[in-house]
Amino acid sequence: MLTWYSMHGTCSGTSITLCLCGGTVQIKGNQPNNGRDKSLDSSTQIIALAILLLVFIGNFVFGRRRRQPQRALDALALVPRLTGESIEAGRPLHLSLGSVQVGTSGTLIALAGADFLYEMTRQVAVGDAAPIITTSSGSTLPLVQNVLQRTFAGMTVPGGAASTARWYPAGTHSLAFAAAISTMQGEDRLTGNVLAGRYGIELALMLDAAIRHDNPTIAVSDQLEGQAVAYAMADGVLIGEEIFAAPGYLSDNQSFIARTKVIDRLRPLLALAIILLVIVPPLVNLVAGEG
Repeated sequence: MLTWYSMHGTCSGTSITLCLCGGTVQIKGNQPNNGRDKSLDSSTQIIALAILLLVFIGNFVFGRRRRQPQRALDALALVPRLTGESIEAGRPLHLSLGSVQVGTSGTLIALAGADFLYEMTRQVAVGDAAPIITTSSGSTLPLVQNVLQRTFAGMTVPGGAASTARWYPAGTHSLAFAAAISTMQGEDRLTGNVLAGRYGIELALMLDAAIRHDNPTIAVSDQLEGQAVAYAMADGVLIGEEIFAAPGYLSDNQSFIARTKVIDRLRPLLALAIILLVIVPPLVNLVAGEG
């Protein structure tokens, strides 16, 4: 049996009815219609629709991203082959930063390349042969030695970890450095190469030697000439900002993984910003000219 209780009253010209129905309280108001109320109702509806639209877009975008795996980097598909052959054959893997220099415009690529080489070194550290890391820049040699020392800390490596760091003082874009790397392909019985740093057209000589000795190579350069050569000749190539994302695919370090996710989220925003910078100024000039 339902019991109804009702109260009626007025407040500021508004009729209020308080109804108690089975324990439920309902407040109903009847206000006089005027232009201000209609305008308020329209604004409220617009705001509500905008909020619903934002919630829908947010759920769609972030829900879709949660379902998607990390963006695939084709070059990293070679990593198991490179590391596996080095461990099984007991032969060294060659890693190089090229001619990139710390303290110049190449500092970022040097640090990113060192992170990438560290992850590669860590994966082959259980093998009998320590990887060989080369550079033609004296300022980068301490960075290379640090990569090896971090990897082999607490491990016994014949001759010490730093013994596999090689400095070929040949200068930037040097054919002498390219010749040294080409000679290594056969003399050091390499199983593969990871060339991540600064290279010019001399990269073609290194890759040609690697191909002749059947040594698979992953390559990336911050120079347009070297990147073009890598794209044409390397077995795997990292393009653009992929060198910064690569450590996140090989590491269980949460900072690397988070950095990879941030890069993936910034990529479409950067592309949109570039498009707007190209389109908006001409449109503004056109409108200003017509005005």
